[in-house]
Amino acid sequence: LALLDREAAPVAAAKSEEPLPELEPEKIQAMVDFLDEQGGHMDYGRFANQFPGVKKAQLMQCDAFSLVQESDRPGGRWQITLPGVEPMFTEETPEDARPKQLPPPPVAVEPSESLWLIGCVKKWDPKKQLGFMIADGADDVFIHRNDLPPEIHGVKNMMGVEMAFELLITEEGKRRVKTVRPLIQPNGKGGWQLR
Repeated sequence: LALLDREAAPVAAAKSEEPLPELEPEKIQAMVDFLDEQGGHMDYGRFANQFPGVKKAQLMQCDAFSLVQESDRPGGRWQITLPGVEPMFTEETPEDARPKQLPPPPVAVEPSESLWLIGCVKKWDPKKQLGFMIADGADDVFIHRNDLPPEIHGVKNMMGVEMAFELLITEEGKRRVKTVRPLIQPNGKGGWQLR
């Protein structure tokens, strides 16, 4: 069996001149509910009879389904499953032709107001009270004294201080901190210091 590659779905759609419309959330939910009632897997032909007009390429545009081909030959049988559900097999499907369960595709993660970066101040001008931070995947992130919490406004040299921050890309495409939280650690004397 061959699992249909999500990257290959655009190839199938490219055969027709017009792109296929995305499926409505209500339609996807109805298909998920139906497939769940069938044990989470079934023959794609029987599924397609229940939902006429829905194309495989449309199903591949959403993460709610996995499509599995039983053989490499053109026109072979297909299975449709819910993610994490093993496809059903016919008696003639050899054991070594059955796909191994693939892990789900990775979740796209990028900096946001709830997902912050951790970096440190690599340049700091004590006179102007501004500088630049560095973090994995984000160099030269501008930071100003006014971005810092008031508790540390009196600190003159911020070089090397580690901080968690929300990344903002300006209209000019430059990086700056939007919200910042300096990290602290015990100072070994019963108090705290900037990390």
